[in-house]
Amino acid sequence: MFTNANLCYKPMPYMNNYVNLGGYQIKVSNESGLPIVLNLKYSLAGMTNEVTSPDIEYGSQYSTELPQKSSRITITLYDNSNPEDPTVIYRIPLFYPRSACYLVSGTSSSSSVKEVSCSSLDSSQNIYNNCCCCCCMCNCK
Repeated sequence: MFTNANLCYKPMPYMNNYVNLGGYQIKVSNESGLPIVLNLKYSLAGMTNEVTSPDIEYGSQYSTELPQKSSRITITLYDNSNPEDPTVIYRIPLFYPRSACYLVSGTSSSSSVKEVSCSSLDSSQNIYNNCCCCCCMCNCK
């Protein structure tokens, strides 16, 4: 069952992964302890384009540019612990590029995504320091 993070003290997989659309740059920070992969699909001038990141290891970040006038944007995060069979963590559909930050949390069997205020991210590294922030959700057992 999902509960507010201020009641959650047990680290769970995928907690504190977020996708930051600052302008037209997409940035992912992995604080989950698992290797994750970002897949980005978008349309530009009637053509579908796709970008897939290499493994984003724990504690590292990955960023990629999103061209102006892109539309039909889909961001998918995968757990790549088993590269032969990656697990979809969450898929975030966007209609157009805009400034937004998302927090993805939960487990491989149950995850959620929540749009959060970008100002709630640590300004120095743009990552959540821990589970206890106002908009986090954790899967507590």
